[in-house]
Amino acid sequence: MLCRMMTFSLCLAMLPLAKCQFTSPPAAAVLVTGDKVDVEYTTDLKKYTIALWQRPDDGGRPKLGSIVYATTEGPSSGFTWTVKAHNLDLGASHTFFLWLFEGNASQQGTSLHQISSSYFNITDKRATPPPSSTSAAAVEEGEEEEEGESTPSPSPLPSPSQSSGPAGPDGTLSVGARAGIGAAASVFCLLVVTLLVALCRRARRARRRRGPDDDAGAGAGTGTDYANSIAELQSECVSPRPVLKVPPVYRPVPGDDERRPSVAELPG
Repeated sequence: MLCRMMTFSLCLAMLPLAKCQFTSPPAAAVLVTGDKVDVEYTTDLKKYTIALWQRPDDGGRPKLGSIVYATTEGPSSGFTWTVKAHNLDLGASHTFFLWLFEGNASQQGTSLHQISSSYFNITDKRATPPPSSTSAAAVEEGEEEEEGESTPSPSPLPSPSQSSGPAGPDGTLSVGARAGIGAAASVFCLLVVTLLVALCRRARRARRRRGPDDDAGAGAGTGTDYANSIAELQSECVSPRPVLKVPPVYRPVPGDDERRPSVAELPG
């Protein structure tokens, strides 16, 4: 029962705080001493005070500055502030933030309703600007202070330049690239299948135009030529060689000398 009552009381105490939020100056803003800026916020508190705090660069405890605004007739939505460091040393740090709490200056650090602004930089108009303004940007908006009495405001959303590109840090393809490759592969496969179907249809049409008789005739002609070639080869190998005829030898016949001319009669 006691725990429930404490939880309920804590929720009631945080309701006004949930409606308190700084909207100006923005995070990592660079303000020059002497300039007039509009400090804007939303709150339902009627009596509250706003003080300036300095955050050391070495990470030590924040330093309390002067009161920059106080009212007992709230709520209000902002005020115009002449930028200055008051009693704080710009040589120690250029990072500052505003602290809004319920009540007067004596209640700072003890009020349940308190909230801080985003970190911003203050630089002296007569001095050289700080080397970098990223010290305030590196700290999240509404960071909880070491006193443990504040509630951090939402962290800034990443800029569009921080969004990931088509390729991840490990070199993998993005979803869009993989989808494009898959679509190209599908189109290529479809073209190959279409080409194969067209070739099959063309061959089938050519076969139909030629007809079965042409196929049979072509087959028969091929068989006849083959048989003729075999027959010619066999005839050349098996056929007997022609018998050479020996010329007849002349044999004299009795009484034949008379019918032959003598040697003397032969022409010389």
